[in-house]
Amino acid sequence: MADQDFQQVFADTPAPANCRVSVVVPVRDEDASIRGALQAFADQILPPEIESGMIEFLLLANNCTDDSADIIRQFIRENSKVPVRLAEIHLAPEQANIGYVRRLLMNAAFERLHGSRRERSVIMTTDADTIVAPDWIAATLQEIELGADAVGGRIIIAGSELAKMDAAARRMHLLDDEYRLLAAELEALIDELPFDNGARHYQHFNASIALTTDAYRISGGVPHVECMEDCALFERLERADLKVRHSPDVRVYTSGRSTGRSRVGLAYQIGDWQRLAGEGKELKVESVPSLIDRFTIKRELRRLWLSGETPSVAGIRRLSDLLSVPQHLIKEGLALPKPFGEVYGDFIREQTRLGIRDKKFPLESVATVVRELSSEIEIRASCEPFPHIKAVGFRSMSADVS
Repeated sequence: MADQDFQQVFADTPAPANCRVSVVVPVRDEDASIRGALQAFADQILPPEIESGMIEFLLLANNCTDDSADIIRQFIRENSKVPVRLAEIHLAPEQANIGYVRRLLMNAAFERLHGSRRERSVIMTTDADTIVAPDWIAATLQEIELGADAVGGRIIIAGSELAKMDAAARRMHLLDDEYRLLAAELEALIDELPFDNGARHYQHFNASIALTTDAYRISGGVPHVECMEDCALFERLERADLKVRHSPDVRVYTSGRSTGRSRVGLAYQIGDWQRLAGEGKELKVESVPSLIDRFTIKRELRRLWLSGETPSVAGIRRLSDLLSVPQHLIKEGLALPKPFGEVYGDFIREQTRLGIRDKKFPLESVATVVRELSSEIEIRASCEPFPHIKAVGFRSMSADVS
């Protein structure tokens, strides 16, 4: 099946005329978990304005060697009121990757919703080993109604799954999660964005992503990558200055398996934590000075971009020193009529290519950085009133990682 054939995937089941939300789920050998994922769709508590036919669930079973498709068909027979659509395909080896399948699904959803021409139509995606919260759709649509172009949900490893993990790997996971949540909180304190402020997190990953059809069109959709398509899509959203909300009200619970269906992802990361723990090594992350430097530079660069002013020679030199990017690239980037996200993204790519920043800010132990971040946030929050900052309530269980 060629990439352009996405329109044929669900051609035998047209979208309802009033469809507003398409939830897409790739499925590959998920017979152990797919029934639970489907039941979570059936258990959704929807707002009163969502009428029958406004939501559909598109499942694409690709290259399955187990009973996944049979389980889905049985669910459809037993739950006729839940609008689940199943398509089965067998892909050639060069196409049998999660990046291709997710792009195929999201492109199909876009075309189906675009045809309905409903205002603020939404494409949502999750995984077959994930249980979405009963208000997952409702909470997502609420964020869209408040002005978000895209929503990343909070992804939590289910408690039963967490209990199965190796103790050292579990501790490493909780420390990593704590670190990333604290870093998101620090970013909100330094670089305040009206559309992603207050309680927030750091995740915009496959287990819970939603975006409007307009955002999908403007960003260009899922890029042609074999894996990490969620991060690639987020980068496109950022480069187009689209409003991405990291909402703690949108929640899903996923598996803690260390062997996944993709070369890179949460399962791979868990396996990596297990390897690190087994080798007695520490997880190392970006340091507090580096985070402060990065968030502050981004804020100041955005302010300069919004002002429309041409920086002086001294200003260009200062930005070049701060970003570790050549002066001519700073001058050219700020002179071109591009979205801020594209300008900033180009600077960061060049910064990464040169590798100067990595030498300036070496990575540090995650346990050390978590302690320093907590202290830094407490100091900053006590200096000025920040009543909108409530992310501390959404950190992982600090008692378990001390």
